[in-house]
Amino acid sequence: RRTEPGLLATLRHEPTTRVVLVHRALVAADERGLRLWRTDELPELSWDPGDALYLGRDDDYSYVALRLPPDLGEVRDLDGVPVEGSGEAYAFAPATPFGHLRDLGDRLSDRDAGLATTALALSAWHERNSRCPRCGAGTEVAAAGWERHCVVDGEIHYPRTDAAVITLVEHAITVGDPEGAA
Repeated sequence: RRTEPGLLATLRHEPTTRVVLVHRALVAADERGLRLWRTDELPELSWDPGDALYLGRDDDYSYVALRLPPDLGEVRDLDGVPVEGSGEAYAFAPATPFGHLRDLGDRLSDRDAGLATTALALSAWHERNSRCPRCGAGTEVAAAGWERHCVVDGEIHYPRTDAAVITLVEHAITVGDPEGAA
């Protein structure tokens, strides 16, 4: 659905859309894991291209990441909660804890880990790639956040994907163990 015209505008008004909030390298989470919002809970947030990023859908919901302004909640306490009176622009922000993916990983379901990882990766890509790497001109967001188009040469740029390797140690090697000797 990424290339569907007006997708994000449509999803903004659908009751089955759930939103992941992203602030810099943090996602909104609570003690249970990733905090998913209904769109009617966040009426004042921007759904401009690049601020709203389509994450996908499952049988029940469509998912969108909303990127919060970088200056939101500059002053935070030790738990990452914005300090009251620190220039918060949104009513929900003081009550919303944000966390790093590494700190939240063990509390996230497979679905939520995928949503959080994708939201953070797309957000970081947009943050770092507002200009065309070929000619240096500005780019425009397209395909619900999955492409950037150069305004000068029309080049299409895509988010970077990196392979990952996960390993499992099945046998502990101890010093003096002849089977474990290299």
